[in-house]
Amino acid sequence: MSSPETAPPGGTHEHAKAKAAQHRRAIASIAIAVFVCWLGSTAFLSSGQAVATTLDATRTEVSLALSAYAVALILVCVAGGRLADIAGRKRLFLWAAIIFSIVGLIAPFVQSLLGLFALRATMGAAAGIILSATGGVLVTTMHGAARHNAWLWWRGAGMAGVVLGPVLGPLITDTITWRWIEPLSSLAMILAVILGAMNMKESHDDEAAFSPAMILPTLLLGVGLLAPYLLIVFARESVGNIVLWAAVIVMGIVAVAGFIVLNRRLVNPVFNQNIASHNPRLWLTDSFSAIHICGLFVALAAYSVALEIGAGLTTGETALVMLLMAVPTIGFHLSAHHVRERWAFTRQAQTEIGCVLLVLSVVFFYVLNRGEITVWTMVPTLVLAGSGFGMLRLFGHMGVIKTTGVRWAATLFGTRTFGNHSGTALGGLVVGVVLASTSTTLVAQDPKLAMQAATIANIAIITVVVVTGIFILLKHQVLGFEDVHWHGGEPDIVEDTSVASAPTRPENPSS
Repeated sequence: MSSPETAPPGGTHEHAKAKAAQHRRAIASIAIAVFVCWLGSTAFLSSGQAVATTLDATRTEVSLALSAYAVALILVCVAGGRLADIAGRKRLFLWAAIIFSIVGLIAPFVQSLLGLFALRATMGAAAGIILSATGGVLVTTMHGAARHNAWLWWRGAGMAGVVLGPVLGPLITDTITWRWIEPLSSLAMILAVILGAMNMKESHDDEAAFSPAMILPTLLLGVGLLAPYLLIVFARESVGNIVLWAAVIVMGIVAVAGFIVLNRRLVNPVFNQNIASHNPRLWLTDSFSAIHICGLFVALAAYSVALEIGAGLTTGETALVMLLMAVPTIGFHLSAHHVRERWAFTRQAQTEIGCVLLVLSVVFFYVLNRGEITVWTMVPTLVLAGSGFGMLRLFGHMGVIKTTGVRWAATLFGTRTFGNHSGTALGGLVVGVVLASTSTTLVAQDPKLAMQAATIANIAIITVVVVTGIFILLKHQVLGFEDVHWHGGEPDIVEDTSVASAPTRPENPSS
């Protein structure tokens, strides 16, 4: 028995246990949804030929149709995050997840390229809202250990989707046909919807009110952010139409200008302050994340090509061997905070260890793979590279959330989503243009191409190390303290108490 003075806030120990269990189920909902959204973005990256054969279309046409997922996601992630802040983060998550699930279940019946485009675009738009809204939910409705764990799982589930998509995507395509990837994802998303509906709490930005007039400027903002992404997609697919590129650039400029004009004229503007200038660390953290994801994606794809060509592995065998890189990446990513606590590391020290491991992976590659690439000579490289990428933990997004407060919670997770997917787009550009001969049936096991692919992976890794070093050297006056692990000192940021104490609108009984 506990006295009133020692009883947990809000009631008995049983109540505290029930609340903790509710938080765990909400975190499970977030993790499942984030993983499924990222898997949908990366699983088809190496499956274009299988889809093209089924639909009797060219690989370029299919690649553009499959890219509709990421294009729609980029279009809505930031603006959709802001609408989630205003209209309700849980509410928009549930609606987007339901749409994602329904559309995914009809994927086996798609028989045309246009149908594939519509399917992927709808699911991508839903995924953009899911990724931003779930982040907003965890920041505004969870506190202390629950929020910390939710943040780790949000990042870890996203990293798992990034890593396992290009690794296991070809294996899934070869074994169960590409039409069933989306229905399986839908079933997982349905589970996330059930857990979220029963265990998530609703939250809003109480200083803003939704109005239909917000829709047009939010769409214009999305189009403006989409323009550079489209240029990357067109470059990746070797669409060298200068007139088309110029039209996209003009479209982006006009869209951003239109957003600024309309937003200023609204009585209830979408953004009533410039969140970029309010907290410049936002773009620094997102830029680092994008470069990190880009280098990881290139290394995964290029090492896969090197193994398949150099070691003569099948697609399934390559996927299994690449788990040697994928598993350490995910494992160290999830355990990064525990490692810091256990060994009293700063973020810089942990990231420096990651950089050393990445450099060693490149060194071991050239020491062991002088004449011929084999599975056994690649093992040290894959394990070290995966461990190094998993250890990189220089900047966290949560520090930005704490200084900016609950108002922009889902919006800021939308910017992180935008940054990460921009990183995969840049990685896809390298894979699609520099590694144009990824179809091994066309090169007849050319060992030179295997070495070239591995060299590209190594260049990507060294680039990540160099950029990371630049970020490490930036003074804390520019980046600010993230937490107690930043430079081993005390944080200079006082957590926004509005996260815990800000009044919220009465919860809708139905939600």
